[in-house]
Amino acid sequence: MASVREAHFEDHAGIAALEERHGLFTTPEADWRRRWQENPAISGAQEPWPIGWVIETEAKDIAGFFGNIPMAYEINGEPVLAAATNSWVVDEDFRGQALELLSRFLAQPNVDIFLSTTANAATTAAMTAFKTRKVPQPDCDKSLFWITNPFGFGRALTVKAGFPLAGIFGPITGLGVVLANAFHGGRPSETPPEGCRLATTNSFDDRFDGLWQRIRGQTGKLRFVRDRENISWHFNRFLTNGQAWVVTCEKGGSLNGYAVFVRQDNAAIGLRRAILADYQADGDDADVLRSLLLAGLGECRERDLYMLEAPGFSPTKRDLLNQLKPWTRKLPIWPYLYKARNAGLAKRLEDPACWDACPIDGDASL
Repeated sequence: MASVREAHFEDHAGIAALEERHGLFTTPEADWRRRWQENPAISGAQEPWPIGWVIETEAKDIAGFFGNIPMAYEINGEPVLAAATNSWVVDEDFRGQALELLSRFLAQPNVDIFLSTTANAATTAAMTAFKTRKVPQPDCDKSLFWITNPFGFGRALTVKAGFPLAGIFGPITGLGVVLANAFHGGRPSETPPEGCRLATTNSFDDRFDGLWQRIRGQTGKLRFVRDRENISWHFNRFLTNGQAWVVTCEKGGSLNGYAVFVRQDNAAIGLRRAILADYQADGDDADVLRSLLLAGLGECRERDLYMLEAPGFSPTKRDLLNQLKPWTRKLPIWPYLYKARNAGLAKRLEDPACWDACPIDGDASL
């Protein structure tokens, strides 16, 4: 027998052990607590926010967890409170109670939109049964990527393929990747367009507030609130431990755009990788966006990373990224799901033009 109850911060050790049993990433307790304790989306809230729900056995062990992360959004200047799924995991013997965790999540009365951005095939099927919908943004299941170290990438491919002598076959595969990359389009020029002044940083300053005020004035899209407070909260863990960096672009004397790159290695196959986690420019300025991506590719090479991946993003941004000759990989599932609480918001979000979903949304880069 087991019961479902609201999770508490004191459950971290049991939840981390559960995640480890299932091969999931675990988050250090201080960073895990910060997701809620320092979250601007619920700063000053009158009602306590549930950090999630657990399945607890009679022996007081944690056999299931469903995290619940609040996130501040806007659409046309109107605040939208989102709840994002995080680490839905249940031991096999208790999966009969897994749907109760999802039911608790979707029953929250003060949430405007529910988001899922890191589900697997099983959880996607369950959420779809509860009437969550696919984000209607085109090509969400096609991730773009650039190979920044062909020999390292080739080694990782060899390991993934299961060759027993990866040390021998890796360089051969790497040479093949070099040739394929050259045939595919080669290495894009990293010279920024005239007028773009680029810099790399590991923090956010007041300039980001000014840029956010201009971006939020461009109506029509559902956007995570990207003021200094929110983006600092979101990327704090990776920026603090050196696993992320921010490229900024000044044009005409003011901050006109930035991109955030986050390390997400696949240790099992030795793949050193970064993802493009956020990608913003005033008015979607093509020169700015191009400069930011090229600078990110250069930094990946400097850090000896093997690839840069860009999942998601609006058609406008994807069109620009495609000009830089990426490879494309098909994802096994549609990564972005949502459910709006009220009919008015649900109707607005049926429009693909409302979306620019990317790894900053939900828990994909937390």
